[in-house]
Amino acid sequence: MNFEDLEEKAIRHSEQHRTNTLPLSKELSCRVCHPVTRTILTTFKNFWNCLKEYHHAIYYSAYAITAFTVYINRYQNNTNPTNSPHVVPILYKVLASFRYRDPPFQILNTVIHLLYLTEPTNYFQ
Repeated sequence: MNFEDLEEKAIRHSEQHRTNTLPLSKELSCRVCHPVTRTILTTFKNFWNCLKEYHHAIYYSAYAITAFTVYINRYQNNTNPTNSPHVVPILYKVLASFRYRDPPFQILNTVIHLLYLTEPTNYFQ
C-alpha cells in the first residue's frame, strides 16, 4: 500500500457517491460514510497536527479517531510495539483514514516515523 493507491481509492469512492453506484467500496477516509460527530481528544488533535504539519494531511474521518484510540491502546499494551502485528496494521488503517494534499514519502517511512514518535511524545499528549 502507498499513498497514491489510497488517493486513487478515495477518488473512486467519491465518484461512487456522486453517481449513486452501489455497493460502495470501503473507504476509511470518507467523511460521508464516517462523519466526525464527537468531541476530539487532545491526543488526537496533537496527532492530527503532526500529520497536517509534517505529512500534508488535509482532513480525517471519524474512523481515524476510533482507529487512533485503538492504536494508542495497542501501543501501550505491547512489549515491542514497533514490530507488533497488533500495532503496525492499525497504524496503517489510521493513516488510510486521512486524506493528503501532497502525499508524503512512502507510507512505510511515515509509519516508521510515527511509531518512533509515539512514545517520546507520551502518546501524543
